[in-house]
Amino acid sequence: MNRAEKRRQLKLAKSARNHGAHGPSPALQQSLDLAVQHHTAGRLDKAKSLYQQILKTDPKQPTALHLLGVVALQTGHFDRAVDLMEKAITFKPDFAEAFNNLGTALKNLGRIDEAAGRYKQAIALNPNNAKAYNNLGITQKSLGHYEEAVASYIKALSIDDRYEEALSNLGNVLQELGRHEEAITSCQKAISLNPNFAEAHNNLGNAYKELGQMDKARPCYQHAILLRPNFAEAHRHLATTQKYKAYDEHIKAMEAAYSLASCDDEQKMHLGFALGKAFEDLQSYDKAFTFYQAGNALKRKSYDFSMDHVVQAVDHLKSLFSAELFAKFKNTGCEDETPIFVVGMPRSGTTLVEQILASHMDVFGAGELIDLDRVVKGCCGAYDDETFGDILGQTEAKTLTDAGQTYAKALRKHSETARFIVDKMPHNFWLVGMIKLMLPNAKVIHCCRDSRDNCLSIFKNFFTVDGHYYAYELSELAAYHNTYMDLMSHWHSVLPGFVYDLHYEELVADQEVQSKALLDFCGLEWDEACLNFYESKRPVKTASAAQVRKPVYKGSVQSWKHFKNQLKPLLKTLR
Repeated sequence: MNRAEKRRQLKLAKSARNHGAHGPSPALQQSLDLAVQHHTAGRLDKAKSLYQQILKTDPKQPTALHLLGVVALQTGHFDRAVDLMEKAITFKPDFAEAFNNLGTALKNLGRIDEAAGRYKQAIALNPNNAKAYNNLGITQKSLGHYEEAVASYIKALSIDDRYEEALSNLGNVLQELGRHEEAITSCQKAISLNPNFAEAHNNLGNAYKELGQMDKARPCYQHAILLRPNFAEAHRHLATTQKYKAYDEHIKAMEAAYSLASCDDEQKMHLGFALGKAFEDLQSYDKAFTFYQAGNALKRKSYDFSMDHVVQAVDHLKSLFSAELFAKFKNTGCEDETPIFVVGMPRSGTTLVEQILASHMDVFGAGELIDLDRVVKGCCGAYDDETFGDILGQTEAKTLTDAGQTYAKALRKHSETARFIVDKMPHNFWLVGMIKLMLPNAKVIHCCRDSRDNCLSIFKNFFTVDGHYYAYELSELAAYHNTYMDLMSHWHSVLPGFVYDLHYEELVADQEVQSKALLDFCGLEWDEACLNFYESKRPVKTASAAQVRKPVYKGSVQSWKHFKNQLKPLLKTLR
């Protein structure tokens, strides 16, 4: 929780102190007042002790329950916070602020859908709660509901037009929607209201970075760090925008921040990835891997994940999507030829391939879209759910055609005129079978890369979106890559010629020949602009945002050899 959030929580605690289902006795009210004074002054232990004393006398006192929950929320005890706030709501069902803070506790536990529901309840009880609208927007963005998030932030700002956090968050989601100029304006307005708002400077840097304007992005990150020297996320972002040529002041500053006793796991995680990148630039490979390993380990311990579920999902899809199934639905699907899907493992060259394609006059690059996953879920459910096969087995041809049309309509929102539109969601490799059933005329480009280089590149990068749970432990990463290769082999077996393999090593060795072959597969005439893809001004959201602004380079081929000793757990499992 950032400092701005803590300040707001403290104000919240102060404003909520008289919310009770029944008025406390004068003595209890005096204790409550004193507890709130300690709370707003940041003396959480004293406040906690007083809240607990009050609850010994009156276990049903909702204000004390709620504020004790706020203390638990501020100190990272999210399960405890949920329990206390739910009890407060039990004794005071119209306790809007408790619903709002309960949502925040659930959000911190990763229970995003539940959090959104609690924020909506807080808003229903108090429609003028700008904070609840802002929080709802945060959950909607996390769920990929970007337009809904925009509406929530705008509602928050209609209540409080000087709400700088909502302005900064609005800038973030506008950036996701590709509305970069609006995003920049929103972040700049937040900064004009509060020049010391480090998060807004960081978000502004992200908007510039996606536009390829690194010279504008770097000063934003540097300013954020100046305001908050231990702003680990800003350090990581800054590290991705530059090539380190010496052991400079920024590296020293990151090391100093990393060694602080106050540096928590999340901060160490961001700094670990940043310092790994910096020392790799300096060719200090052992030191670089030590930091990469630390950053990955801290990320990995923050969630539960099992490869067993992944293996079962692949086996299920392989048994389900048989040659007989495709024969059954031979003449099924929407005939729209607009989509070009670029799939593969992350860091396999997908961004480079999209950038080459999007440089063609007839192609629009839409980035990593979640539309296919949504449409498939609406049609048959989640592909990794055991009910998926049963639903697909009962699905009629018209349903698949309608699903294809729904996707094509969503894709057209990105460009009304382009002949082809690229959807570069790498993990759509899971859905190649559904693409064939729904959109049989779509093109599927599969980006292949040396598995050792590919996995190392994944391990070196921090992913800002959920779903890459396999990425942060070497043996799990290798096992996931193996299952991915099994599934791609299956698609080639049952759908010969439908998927075009493009090898990263061949592309960087001879860009022109491979680009011409790629365009030929897509049914496109040659366009010289494809050779100069790095000159494109289109936004790029992925970890490759800086690399694709430069010509093709071969330096990342066989890069795994720099870390061959440290990668033994990966190499032992990797096929």
